[in-house]
Amino acid sequence: MFAAAVLLMLAGLSSPSGAASAATRALQPSQPVRRHVNSPPPATTAAAPGTYASSQDDGGRLLGGHYFLKNGINDFAFNSPYINSTLEAAMATVNAPGAESQIKAVGISPSVTGQFRLYDMLGIEIGAQLSELGGSDAYSALVLGANFTMGYSAAARLSVYRSNNLSLTPALFYSWTRGISFSPLYAVDALITTAGQARGSAFLINTSSHEVRPTLLAAYAVSPTLGLMAEGAMGFDFTSVGVDQSHTSNIVLGLGADVNLEPELQLPIGLTLAFRDVFPLASTYNTSPILGLGVYEMINKKFNFGAEFSRLMTSAPSLSALLSLTAYY
Repeated sequence: MFAAAVLLMLAGLSSPSGAASAATRALQPSQPVRRHVNSPPPATTAAAPGTYASSQDDGGRLLGGHYFLKNGINDFAFNSPYINSTLEAAMATVNAPGAESQIKAVGISPSVTGQFRLYDMLGIEIGAQLSELGGSDAYSALVLGANFTMGYSAAARLSVYRSNNLSLTPALFYSWTRGISFSPLYAVDALITTAGQARGSAFLINTSSHEVRPTLLAAYAVSPTLGLMAEGAMGFDFTSVGVDQSHTSNIVLGLGADVNLEPELQLPIGLTLAFRDVFPLASTYNTSPILGLGVYEMINKKFNFGAEFSRLMTSAPSLSALLSLTAYY
């Protein structure tokens, strides 16, 4: 998701002098199977050929014999308790009209997220994220400046329907982001030469944003090998850049699939494919579709480590690499 912020900033560039304001816009930035408490534990039997058995608690991610994986693009479709840590690096290049050369941006973003479950049905998630964004060469660094953000998020997931193969989970997400953008280009344009001018100028720009996003999440197990996920949401964003404020609304759609290789190939490996797009309701904004591929080890079903690679499906070259570690409890 951090890769989208990199390219959205670059997409707003129309000239080197307009890059600082474009950069600031980018800164706005399950439940286990129940049985009666007095009933005897189920007998342990060997897995039949073609089935996927595990003696470990699935934490609510197991449908139809398939273990679903948490990826870095789609919202997680379960209220399973977990702790997740990621480190993402992203880069993007764009030809901005009026610029002397290509604008190249790079960024890095660590994050940590956790979820706990109440009364088997309600999952409460909290998270925190830091990010830094700038230019990868001297010219891009001058145009883009330095951009730092920190953010917090919270979510509630309510499991309302669950069968052997299907899970439906309404969710409500909230995020708050605060950032600061330093623009050397603005300082040069404004001829800032003294400390007093610097304190009274706007080359240090504070930004903040809030997002509220009601969402419907679904997961369906086609087989022990293949699982599908989908999400649909309406996002409401409130942004402040200095003294300016704005409000935007958008529709979010996402699809995901993951493959467990162990049932068929006896390999403890999981593969993920994820797609997500944001459709702004204001015609002045473009969509930002993103596609990602991932590979995870699944030696222990309650502990998954892996890597994902994603890119924005736009004409501007972009690439994001993400390392993810998730522990379920």
